[in-house]
Amino acid sequence: MWQWSDDAGGWRDYDKERNKIIETAFQAKQPSAALTINGNAYNVVFQKKIRQVRVDDSFYYRDVRRLVEQGEKTVVWVDDNPHNNEGLVNEITASGIKVVQLTSTCEAIKYFQRDDLNTENMRVVSDMARDEFSPSSDRKEMITTAGVLLARRLAVELDVDIPYLIFTGDYWQDIIKERWPFIRSCTTTQECRDFITFKDLSLSGLVTNFEMYRDPTRNDKEDYPSYWTPFREHADVVIDNATEEFKCIDRLMNGTLKKNHAYGKLNNTFPSKYKVTRVVRLQDVMQWKLYNVQREKMQRQHKKYRDTPGYKETCKLLRDNPIETSKYSQQDMNKDIREVYLFHGTNISTTMKIKDLGFDNRVGKVSGMFGGGAYFADVSSKSAQYIPCSTCEGGNYFNKKRCTCTCKEDQKDLCMIVSRVLLGDFHLVKKYDEKTYKGTTKHPVRRPPNKEGLNGITYDSVVAERKEWDGCVEWREFVIYDRNQAYAEYLVYYKRVL
Repeated sequence: MWQWSDDAGGWRDYDKERNKIIETAFQAKQPSAALTINGNAYNVVFQKKIRQVRVDDSFYYRDVRRLVEQGEKTVVWVDDNPHNNEGLVNEITASGIKVVQLTSTCEAIKYFQRDDLNTENMRVVSDMARDEFSPSSDRKEMITTAGVLLARRLAVELDVDIPYLIFTGDYWQDIIKERWPFIRSCTTTQECRDFITFKDLSLSGLVTNFEMYRDPTRNDKEDYPSYWTPFREHADVVIDNATEEFKCIDRLMNGTLKKNHAYGKLNNTFPSKYKVTRVVRLQDVMQWKLYNVQREKMQRQHKKYRDTPGYKETCKLLRDNPIETSKYSQQDMNKDIREVYLFHGTNISTTMKIKDLGFDNRVGKVSGMFGGGAYFADVSSKSAQYIPCSTCEGGNYFNKKRCTCTCKEDQKDLCMIVSRVLLGDFHLVKKYDEKTYKGTTKHPVRRPPNKEGLNGITYDSVVAERKEWDGCVEWREFVIYDRNQAYAEYLVYYKRVL
């Protein structure tokens, strides 16, 4: 049975004669079927997304679908732990629904690239996080947004327009609803059962959802840094080590390396340099869009405070004692709102979550000096203190056992995040008071201090000044409390060299 979509979004049956014409051409594997309707010529084109296209200059089209028998219903289930789904799989298999179980995004893409695959009456279920190979790495990593990335690739690269569900937990569902509201998700077995047993026949497909959500101006080159390469949705771009971009990151890492930290040592000795082995530029439509909206908002607010005494004082401070990273890189930066590159160091699992989702203060620790914010440094070695040794997992702030590894060429790479950060009109901390800046156990600090006399308006960020400049920390600390004030642009893989 063949159907066409009407203007109201419903489905209508073709008459018996036209059904026969379309089905005959489809079974013969012809590229299209010719129809005449109300004196107009049309072609029903058999692609991943089947359409009825008018044969004239207008190329007016309607979506078309083929309804198949009950026994041909198929569920493609992508999960790196398929044993977790055995109960549901056995249940729907017994009811006559075919289940194809795959364990990775790569397997799923290969499956849907088959020329003989009929995606009519098919559905996809995916988990959210999977342990698989990342495009930017030659080893398996926990890809925390694997379910979303698979949806993107199916819709954007392969034009697969079928109902899609991410079966996950409450934490991930909240994030999916906030950042990817066009992708359906669920947390309960019953919701998943209703989806895979085809109870709801009105679900729209992936391509339809992506097209409804897509901002037609988002690929305008002016929206992105001038040096980014063309991409769709998301790209991990490995930077050639002969380029100026790679050398700039290398200078950023080594030019800000200091040697008087408690952690980040190799065999209890401070490295003399960082050998940068790989640089990956992260290009993500959704994360950049959120960041860019925040940047534009802060630019508008800049006009309100640029002539205030406090702002002028911090301008003078930055002229006398510049942010360390500003000496090495200023590509496409907005100086009005103090957009700068800063470092963030953490374990590899959290690094991959930030790569996929951006910074999320909601799950950050509130035990830091300045409460529940995202912390950055302008000195690479300061952030390196929070990165565990990739071999023994020691020598870092959170695992204080001494790193006993030697300086060998086969040591595993460490990974540092280099992020764009919007500091804006920051609050400068010279004298530290724990209750003011950290808060209490019951009431931890989760936003910048209020500006005096401005009825609850807060600063944009917090900057703790160095002790040598009458401050309270050894090296400057930068804290933001709005997740959209930072964009993780680079993953820098490096080795420590004695």
